Amino acid sequence: MPQTKTVGLMVDSDPFEVITTNIMQETAKLLELDFTPTAENVHLIDMCGPGYAIPSPEGNAAIRMMAENEGLFLDPVYTGKAFAGLVKMAREGQFKPTDNVLYLYSGGAGGLFAIDIELD
Repeated sequence: MPQTKTVGLMVDSDPFEVITTNIMQETAKLLELDFTPTAENVHLIDMCGPGYAIPSPEGNAAIRMMAENEGLFLDPVYTGKAFAGLVKMAREGQFKPTDNVLYLYSGGAGGLFAIDIELD
């Protein structure tokens, strides 16, 4: 929908502006919307950190926060870094109390034990 702000939290150096726009356009077609998203409708935040599949301090802190507070385990490659981006946005005041925020938790169980990380 045109009034919806989509934010992509990038965890890789792939061309996310192209990938995300294509996904949104295909979704709009499937839903038969009268709106065609463009690259201007996607706001990207780089959360790659030191590199793809390399844990970041921010991601590790987000993993610990989610595990302690919600009992959900985020992987250090994708969802941990992406959730760190959401936390960063919230701390920067980018959300109003009346905003509806959706964080797509895509799992990542396969990556939970693939990489050693320190959560201290």
